Amino acid sequence: MGLGQSNEGGIGVAANVTVFQGITNPYAAVPTMSRGSKLTDPPNVVFDPASGSRALSPRTVSLGAPYSVGTIGILPTMGRILDAARPGVWAMGEVWLDGSSLQTRWMPGSAYPIGGPPWFTQVVGYIQNMESTMGAALAGIVWIQGTSDALAIPDQDNYLSNLVTFFSTLRAVPGWSNVAITVDQISSQFIANFDGGSAVVGGAKVRAAQQTFVSSTARTALVNTDDLALRDNAHYADDSYAILGIRHANAMLALLGIQTGFVGLGIGLR
Repeated sequence: MGLGQSNEGGIGVAANVTVFQGITNPYAAVPTMSRGSKLTDPPNVVFDPASGSRALSPRTVSLGAPYSVGTIGILPTMGRILDAARPGVWAMGEVWLDGSSLQTRWMPGSAYPIGGPPWFTQVVGYIQNMESTMGAALAGIVWIQGTSDALAIPDQDNYLSNLVTFFSTLRAVPGWSNVAITVDQISSQFIANFDGGSAVVGGAKVRAAQQTFVSSTARTALVNTDDLALRDNAHYADDSYAILGIRHANAMLALLGIQTGFVGLGIGLR
């Protein structure tokens, strides 16, 4: 299950991806559901396939999600790796909120910008609906968030305590107590480049908080992003989305005690 802001639901052009062979071929082995929102979207605690995110991967449509051939994202790449390691047992889901900070939007009880239930309540509802619809149980969460908090005070100072509270509350939901978590550490390139370096102090605080959270929290892993190209000050380039899918998949497999790597992967590496 992918959770986060725009990079979690980000897309790249599959034809520009160089790390995979055959990445533009449709891949429909892993059922996937998606809910992407902007801060101006109306709240809806029941998943609506018609309001799914933008195209995320080179795969055919399933379960009403509007995926199209020719694009690539982190989560669908993960699906390929997970399915290669243990075929036929995975379902993928994601919930993302564009431009959202942990402090003001994701924390339990934080207001949704245009009314309705708190975003945290909506997220729990989306995940539970996806579990029910796909006949799946939540095993792991990919957390791709933090750039918005790096740009705001007190968000950057509270990031560690907020991260602890957020995931402690999420793991308190019945059935989710042992969920594995991979954390996408915000890029040092983002820190250096954003708005002429305005994120240097806040970004360093968020990066440190993410590392401390992982080092002190069971069943978590930190995924490094510093070497990956950005398309702009805050978003990954085409290859980077695919590479992050590989890294998060292998980190998640390790947390779940499943053999990692590309064993049985039908598309190969260049």
